[in-house]
Amino acid sequence: MRHHGLQANHGCQAGIRVDVKGPIATLGTGERYIKNPTITPNGKGSVKPRLMTNLDLGGEDCAYNSGTGAGQQGIKDARGLNNIGLLVRVTGRVTFVGDTFFYIDDGSKLDDGSGNTGVRVLGMEVTMPGVGKYVILTGTSSCWKNGSNLQRQARPHPQVIKEY
Repeated sequence: MRHHGLQANHGCQAGIRVDVKGPIATLGTGERYIKNPTITPNGKGSVKPRLMTNLDLGGEDCAYNSGTGAGQQGIKDARGLNNIGLLVRVTGRVTFVGDTFFYIDDGSKLDDGSGNTGVRVLGMEVTMPGVGKYVILTGTSSCWKNGSNLQRQARPHPQVIKEY
């Protein structure tokens, strides 16, 4: 299975620690990833998601150089440490539902220029919640490009959205 152009069929089960090696590249969305990784199991372990507000999702630049493209560009008007690619937990009320994504707002009233309030959540592998419902989701902190600016985005793990 491929996930948004990235190799997801690595053969490792949840609860297995791995070493990942390979060259770093950048997607058209502005997100960095390891291209053609070598994945080697290295014991057992687990990662717990970091609970954060929608405002903290994404974070500022991390050693980013706009001239060379080195590092990870941060989110426009973000604060705090860059967390793109990390396992996170966010929550909010659903403000918009589209075909492949929806938006949640935790009261931060974020504006990414799309006309929707909150944080974009990719919904291609999950059941879409209803507008007005409250959700808690666990997934990967991600980003998308709106012009030259990076905007916050969450990639929920399948079956890890709780709707209230």
